[in-house]
Amino acid sequence: AELLALQSAESVRMGAVMQAVPKLEGAVTLLREGAELSGGVGMEMSRLAKEVVNTDRELSQPIDLLSSGLLRSSRRSKRTALELSAALNAFTHQYKTCRYVRMALQDRRHAIQKRYKERSRADQRASQFYAQQRNAAYGQQ
Repeated sequence: AELLALQSAESVRMGAVMQAVPKLEGAVTLLREGAELSGGVGMEMSRLAKEVVNTDRELSQPIDLLSSGLLRSSRRSKRTALELSAALNAFTHQYKTCRYVRMALQDRRHAIQKRYKERSRADQRASQFYAQQRNAAYGQQ
């Protein structure tokens, strides 16, 4: 009974981990890739602002402002993605061990079922032996 309670509690936890961790890892990957793209766009916008400054100084200021904002946003997003990735390490470890925990619980359940089946057979044989002994004892009287 304790094993069944443990297994049901663990299966709920493992199910949540198995569903959530890949989604979280995907989100962190998307954040990192978005930050890299934002940084690339910021670099290109900065280069554009430097080229435009020679022809139209008034137009280059907003472009330069946008490029610096994109570059800062990119750096912050990269750092956030790195921190999230580090925070997910414990969950990733749990995700990797869930398979082995399931296999261990399954093996334990099979062992208990086998033991129960063997005990039932032994009890049945013992009752048959007892019945034979009793019949033999009544037959001698």
